[in-house]
Amino acid sequence: DTHAAVQSWLQARNQQQPAFKPGDVVIQSRCSEDTLLSHEEFGPAGFSFYRSINVTATQAIYIVAEPGKQLPACAAIRAAKLNHLAVLYPNSEVQMVGGSLEEDFLRLMFAPVLYKDAQSSFGLWAGLANRGQVFSVP
Repeated sequence: DTHAAVQSWLQARNQQQPAFKPGDVVIQSRCSEDTLLSHEEFGPAGFSFYRSINVTATQAIYIVAEPGKQLPACAAIRAAKLNHLAVLYPNSEVQMVGGSLEEDFLRLMFAPVLYKDAQSSFGLWAGLANRGQVFSVP
């Protein structure tokens, strides 16, 4: 059981799993040179992908993105996504988050509602372990 293994791993490190409210949404935002410019199967999801977010149940929307250096195109896409979601869901707090690979994996895995934005193995495994609602780009 993945959840039991992760709980044991967290306990051994004296860490807690990410804390979310029941309707919180986590969006995986994988954007890099290989996903934009050199791989025909990867790319950012259209903004319409997020129209099914429950406006009444969602208090927070977390966009998980790799911190640090990013391509200018990725920075522009993420800023536009953040602004779009903030306008579409004005009663929800919309924010970028990102940390270590472990922290980001745990965010995706424990999200009450996960939008797996990219067809990546990282998001795939976290989505498969997630016990909430998971939405994936076809």
